[in-house]
Amino acid sequence: MDSRQIFGIVALVVGIVLLGFAFHAADAPVDRISETFTGRYTDQTMWYFVLGTAGVIAGGLAQIPAVRDWSAFVYLLLFPILRISRIIHRQRRAKFLPATS
Repeated sequence: MDSRQIFGIVALVVGIVLLGFAFHAADAPVDRISETFTGRYTDQTMWYFVLGTAGVIAGGLAQIPAVRDWSAFVYLLLFPILRISRIIHRQRRAKFLPATS
């Protein structure tokens, strides 16, 4: 088993786990209330859906022999999504952290 296959299996498993979290979070009372009033899921649930789907796609593509060379390309597509998610969470967290001088 080469590193691409291992990466693919890990991405597939992580994607499935994130989709499980997303479906579980979508049934949470807070998310149902949010969906009732806004017509949308909360941001955290949406990120679980987006990243879970991307992980499943990346993991699935990494397992196809003809596409294994494209797995690095798929990773490069995922990197901006993960980076933006980190920036958004840092901005939200900054509201709750005390200001340091």
